[in-house]
Amino acid sequence: MTTSAAPAGWHPDPANPGGALRWWNGVSWTDHIQPATPPAPAPMAVAQAPVPYTNYQKFAPTYGVQQVSRTFVQRNSLSLTAMAVVAADLLDVTPSVSLPAMRTVASVGGRYQTVSLGGRQVRLLLGKNPAGWSEMFAMLAPAPAPVVIAINARAADGKDPSWLWDVPFERLADREVIATGDRRHDLAVRLMYAEVSHTTVADPWVSGGLPFDAGLPGRPALDAVGTYTAFRELLRRGGGADDAG
Repeated sequence: MTTSAAPAGWHPDPANPGGALRWWNGVSWTDHIQPATPPAPAPMAVAQAPVPYTNYQKFAPTYGVQQVSRTFVQRNSLSLTAMAVVAADLLDVTPSVSLPAMRTVASVGGRYQTVSLGGRQVRLLLGKNPAGWSEMFAMLAPAPAPVVIAINARAADGKDPSWLWDVPFERLADREVIATGDRRHDLAVRLMYAEVSHTTVADPWVSGGLPFDAGLPGRPALDAVGTYTAFRELLRRGGGADDAG
């Protein structure tokens, strides 16, 4: 991996490329390390139906989902990647072809893309529902790195923001959160009850809008998470490209 061009995220540890992932903050390697292969799930208590697809035995010892870039992989993406590999193999596209192609994917519809906002390098993440938000928290830069969260409640987002109470924002208690977006005050109330340090800002991307240096030149990229319309606004404002761009 050419680290100078790599986005912030989990990447193979240069000191242990086969056994661990290390957090690259967009500027330098950090001390945060995690296993390259997620722990095996606990065995199911109920009997499983036979799996009709058996070709995995041909490539499983050689290929693995862990070979796909960890720039944006989360647990649900790992399962989707595995299914995509199987589907491709059924169509006679072998894992030796499909997995290298998957490794070239750096963003999905603008998600995980780093853009410039207010003179800062900002990595964009999308939160769509409580389950997705919970998974997304694991993708944030390690604490105490701050995070900007933008909440809208328009038609595409769902006009009832009560789902905020189903998101485990307590997991952000060890970092500073900037609450923004149309429903920033709803988010602020939720963060208050979660005992998360936060600041409500109408527009964090104007000069002096943020009280920290994350994302500034020479500093690690700043993570920003938004609901669908808030995310799209950040993508357009930062000059990012979606899949069609």
